[in-house]
Amino acid sequence: MKGLAFADLDGTVISSKRNRWGDDHVPIAFNERGEATSFTNRQQRALLELLSPAFRLIPTTARDVADFRRVKLPFYDYAICSFGAVILTPAGEVEPTWHKLVSEQAAAARDSILAMVKLAAETAGALKLNVTVELMEDVGLALYVNIKQSQAGDVDRLLAAMRKHLPAGWTTHFNGNNLAFLPPFLGKEHAVKWFVDNLAGPHSMRIALGDSHSDLGFMALTHMAIAPVNSQIFSEQAATSSGDAPADNAAPTGKER
Repeated sequence: MKGLAFADLDGTVISSKRNRWGDDHVPIAFNERGEATSFTNRQQRALLELLSPAFRLIPTTARDVADFRRVKLPFYDYAICSFGAVILTPAGEVEPTWHKLVSEQAAAARDSILAMVKLAAETAGALKLNVTVELMEDVGLALYVNIKQSQAGDVDRLLAAMRKHLPAGWTTHFNGNNLAFLPPFLGKEHAVKWFVDNLAGPHSMRIALGDSHSDLGFMALTHMAIAPVNSQIFSEQAATSSGDAPADNAAPTGKER
């Protein structure tokens, strides 16, 4: 009986050009123009090869469906995309029962999500920040607010200004140059729990691979967890162990994700 391995992608089993580590880098993810944007190293490939005989590998990613499909790793099982908003079947189709549940919640939250996009854009403009504020959508659903920075420190300033305006239950994801404001129905942990309860079937154990605070929620639903030593998760734990206060610039608002 195989186990289940829920694997975050970016920063965990693949890395951007800016954040590459290890050796023997191979292009593995591409943009719409076919340009390489992410890579695997020898160590990341060895980990996946080690896991694959004993575990069903379930990608669990913030990437939307289109971005996920441009990751050229051999995944043949279910996949969780868009911070848990979408579950894809092994055939690459949207899982209909989960889609119906999320669609209802996204419709109920739509006005709040659009209001947060507007507020984030207005706040960034008032602070004269060099950021891009976007409404993120997938499979026809409005899902969350995403902010990308061109100048280091801008998303820190925006997060500090926006924190008090987040509605109850909203959380943040901040890792690298990206900041996201997520409504309460969104989170990888929601999709992982539903998957385990409804689709997983018998399995020997569950493990999780992740790198950021927003991965902690789904990682806590498994029996064991793996994080890269240069990750946001590990860096905070190392700082805490050494007596240094953890950086606040990535701490989610509300509950830890």
